[in-house]
Amino acid sequence: MKRRSVTIGGKRFAVRVVSDVRAHLREIAPEEPHERQILAGYCDVEDGLIVVARDRSQKAMASTFLHELLHAAGLGADQERLVYRLERLLFPVLWNQGWRP
Repeated sequence: MKRRSVTIGGKRFAVRVVSDVRAHLREIAPEEPHERQILAGYCDVEDGLIVVARDRSQKAMASTFLHELLHAAGLGADQERLVYRLERLLFPVLWNQGWRP
């Protein structure tokens, strides 16, 4: 992934690719539990940050990036089912059109 930042709805989001998403979360929010989930990425809308795990294929990283972009666009954690559905519907179209973030 080449991007270092994106702007969505007028808000700028830093984009970070890290080797261990859970460890990154522990560094920035040690008071919150992060152990129960398998994390490929996350979006912190308040702080304007999108993080994607590096230990995945280019295609998997791109799919995760799209997933987190949907959260950045305003679909919250309470809408996770919708986010996954949109990711699964839109990602193949984008990928087949040559989209590589």
